[in-house]
This record gives sequence, C-alpha cells and structure tokens, in this order.
Amino acid sequence: MVTMHFTLRRATACDADAIANVYSTSFRLLTFLPMLHTIEDYGWFISNWILKECEVTVAEDESGIVAFLALQGEEVRLLYTRPDRIGMGAGSQLIDAAKASGVGALELWCFQANTRARRFYEARGFRAIRLTDGADNEERTPDVRYRWEALTTSRSENAERGGGGSSRATQKPETAGTTICRIMEPAEFRAYHAPALELQEVKHGYVLNALARMGGEKLEEVSYWTLGEPGECAIQLGHRSLLLLGELAENQCRTLAELTAPMQYPGLIGPDMTAKWFTDRARELGLQFLEPEALQLYSISDKPKSPGASGRARPATISDTTLLADWLTAFHREAVPQYPVPARAELERAAGEDRFLFWIDKGKPVSMAGIARRLKTSAAIRAVYTPPELRGRRYAGSVTAAMVERIYAEGRKTACLYADLNNPASIRCYTKIGFTPVCTSLHFRRNL
Repeated sequence: MVTMHFTLRRATACDADAIANVYSTSFRLLTFLPMLHTIEDYGWFISNWILKECEVTVAEDESGIVAFLALQGEEVRLLYTRPDRIGMGAGSQLIDAAKASGVGALELWCFQANTRARRFYEARGFRAIRLTDGADNEERTPDVRYRWEALTTSRSENAERGGGGSSRATQKPETAGTTICRIMEPAEFRAYHAPALELQEVKHGYVLNALARMGGEKLEEVSYWTLGEPGECAIQLGHRSLLLLGELAENQCRTLAELTAPMQYPGLIGPDMTAKWFTDRARELGLQFLEPEALQLYSISDKPKSPGASGRARPATISDTTLLADWLTAFHREAVPQYPVPARAELERAAGEDRFLFWIDKGKPVSMAGIARRLKTSAAIRAVYTPPELRGRRYAGSVTAAMVERIYAEGRKTACLYADLNNPASIRCYTKIGFTPVCTSLHFRRNL
C-alpha cells in the first residue's frame, strides 16, 4: 500500500454529511455484522451525538474527508476510513494525533472478527484487555476491549522492578500479583484442580478432558503446571499437543510463558484473554506465533429448536465406516486446513465409537455431527458437516439439534460447541437452535 500524508483538522457541524458517508461506507465492509441502520440513521447519529459529545478530528486530501476519529475523554468512540483510502496512513495519523493530545491512555471497542482493525491497533501499541460475547453491543456480536497507555517514568520503573509477577516455589505469595508455581504428583494435580474447574465445566472442557485422560490412560511426556489456587493451571498431553490453559490471571499467563519458553509446543488454546496474555509475553521472549483463530464457545441446556429439515437422525455404524471417514477427511480439509488430516485408520475407527449421528433424507445420509468429548454433566459437539452440494437445506441444524437431544438422553444437562467467529453462517445456525455464548477462546499456533 502507498502511504500518503493527510491534513488533519477539527470537524465542524458542516462536516456531518461527509463524516456520515465515511462511517456508513466503511461500516458496510464488515460483512459479518447485521446491517441495522440506513445512511440517514448514520447522519442523525453523527450530527446529534458524535459532533456534540466528542472531539472529532478529520483527515483530508484533495478528494475531501477520507477518515475521522471521535474522541470522548480517553475513549475512542469511532475511527473509520473511507474504503478507497484504507491502508494509506490516514488512520495512523489520527491515532498518533489522539496519543499526542495529552491523554494518559486510550481505550476502544473492536469486533473480534474484524481482524484487519485488530492488527492495526495491536501494531500501534494497543493491548487487548477484555473479550465479551457481544451481549452489550447493538449488533450482539463478540467484541474486544483495547487499551493503550502513555509511557511514564513511574510505570517504567515499576515494570523494571518486576511488577508483572514472578514464579515462586512457595505456598503463599509475598506480594499481590505474584504467581505461585507448585510441584505436584499427577493424582494430586487432578484432585486439586478438577473440582474448581467443574464449577464451569463447559468453559474448561478442554482441561477437564485432559485431566480425565491423565487419570485413565497411559500417557507419556505429560506436562502440567499449578500456578496458584485450584483451577489456576495448565496442562499438555505430550509434546505434539497444545498447551491447554485453565482459569488464569494475566500475571500467571506471563509466568507460564516464561516457564515454557524452551519447549517446542505446537500452540495453545485458552478461554477469555488467557491465550492472548500468554502469547504477549512469549513474543517478548522471542517466540513467534501465527494469527490466532478466534472461537466462540456456545452451550445449550434447554430443548433445542430444530429447523425441521426433511428426514431423521440415526447413529453411525460400522457399515458407515467408508462414508464417515470420507466426510471427516473433507471436514478437516475445509474447517481446519492448517492441520494434517488424521490417519485414515483413525478416522475409520470413529464409526465404531458411538460418537456420530447422520441425518438421513430419502434413505441417504446428507449431514453429520459428532461428539468430541463427554464430561460429567456436558458433552461437546464437533465435526458438523454437510457436503457442499447438499447445503442450504437445514440439514446441519437438524442433525445438530438431534445430537443435543441425544446428549440429554445420555443423562447430561448441557451440550456445547465451538464456532469460528469468522463464520457467521454457522453462528446463525447454532443460535437459532438455542445455543447461547459462554466465552471466547483464542487458539494460537506456533510459527516454528
């Protein structure tokens, strides 16, 4: 992209229409969002709220206003660039001007699925401090809170003194924010953490499943860390497996990143901000990661609302081995192409594990869903797949609803699943069934 220089000035009431045009045309690039307002609505909002309540700075070139930033105290209410000027430096100039205005910090909200904007803010020193399910925003779409702080002498001195926390082999922290790192035997580790994690079984399903495997299987090279109170832990089942993060605070994630820095783990996944805090520190230590996959965890405990596709559900059987393996292969290549497809023999074994349902229409399988793991009171659904030529007929929603009913029939109270935040179609499908957000998880892969 070509970097240009733009003229900045304070906006006036006469700029309302031009600002509204930039706002509406840029906002419509966010195709994962529902479009709730007209250009007239944007104009009213800019004229009657933004220009009256905020300090608005515009960036101009020979074509007119190409970007604007609305600042209210330390809150960046809006920052948008006209589509034909995105990437040319207008947004950077506006952010730099806001930083130079004398504020001690800047904060803003950004949609989690807006990866371009997130990269922009993070490259300019903003740090993600909170993830939400979007229940409090107008679009009901998961978002992330960012914060930038101006450097001061007192902050720098505090950082040099180790304010971020440290690892200690003691029972009690000496100061607030210190991380405890305790050594435990495997059975003690399970007994110490499982009850606390089970209080939020759905949220911590990955770690609880690993704890169950740790107690019931012969596993080699198991690594695990107790970083404080019950639930404040991490685990890795073998050096080829992901690091799984429990209920950790920021200083604990940073300590864990330091402890694991010499390891060649392939990546990690954690709820809320945990994985982001971990990788922030790991990157400071020189480790490299690819762009994260943002996943939304959903759950349902009420009766599912099936979309009512024609047909019925039936369990997969040994006779379905070839078809199930073919579909699982296609699912992996489409949904997670960054990972190698499991061995054919492993996929074929799935037919005999009592984990999959097919949706049958006119005597033929048309869609499938599987169970990833079964815990005490919940089970996680995975590998919801419909061949491309059969999509758009409500088969995926119907087989997912049938799987929820099956999970209930097994005596469990809750079904859950992960949805890619960049796949709005699947999110709409699951929310119509009755799934509601639990938390966001970030999955980082190492750039090894």
